[in-house]
Amino acid sequence: MCHRVTGVASLCAAAVLAACGSSQSSGTPSAGPSVILSTHFASLPDGSATISFDRSTQRLSLRISAHGFAPGRAHAVHIHAGSCLARSERVVAAFPDAASDSSGMLALDAAALQRTPSGVPKGAYLDIHLVDSSALATATPVDALPITCSDLAAGTAVSSVRLFPTPGHKPFGTATATWNGSARSLAVQLNLAALDAVSAHAVDIRAGACKDGPGQLKYPAPKIDADAAGAVDASVTVSGVEARPLSSGWFITIYLGTTTQPLLCGDLSAT
Repeated sequence: MCHRVTGVASLCAAAVLAACGSSQSSGTPSAGPSVILSTHFASLPDGSATISFDRSTQRLSLRISAHGFAPGRAHAVHIHAGSCLARSERVVAAFPDAASDSSGMLALDAAALQRTPSGVPKGAYLDIHLVDSSALATATPVDALPITCSDLAAGTAVSSVRLFPTPGHKPFGTATATWNGSARSLAVQLNLAALDAVSAHAVDIRAGACKDGPGQLKYPAPKIDADAAGAVDASVTVSGVEARPLSSGWFITIYLGTTTQPLLCGDLSAT
């Protein structure tokens, strides 16, 4: 303890200041100001496909290159009669299941399992299902729903299409994440629309970028619930965020229900 002694008051004050400074833990980072990150979500999966007709075998050939699938899963792939806005159960051509790799990339280069002598059919669409062919017959409506759907150009020898989420199942929205250095927490404000009505969705934050696949899980977040209009206006709090977030290098994923299939992905960046 310091005592007030004439002539050494300044030395005592210096000692007090030094003692106070040394009381801070050298291994604890400074809380610093809040950090705000934001993103606009992109729908997943995304990619392209090319359908061509081999006259010698009378079979359609399909080449797919896409990303944004759940890692390590097989998916049924069909061409159906109809359109993405007027889907039917009639399969014009079925293909071998397409499997995604560990990064969620999906590639397929295969011939149809049956012949189609007329070539690329008129009034048809290509879809990719959440589950594989063996599980499709007994799948729940959510699992059986195509996760991509693309209308084919009629009467052409080759049809190249962009893979889009099935119409009516293409949500969109934004997220804003605010890091509280004192509480070591991340408050994430989610504003989403066009989700399935009264649906629940898993959420997490990962290291990396959406285009590179699932990345390393950093922080699981509480699930979110869409209202009767398919909208979400909610704030979820992620605790234990010790490190100050960088201006980039994290992304948020919203999943299809409680499955591992990504539905929305957004790269977080400093505002």
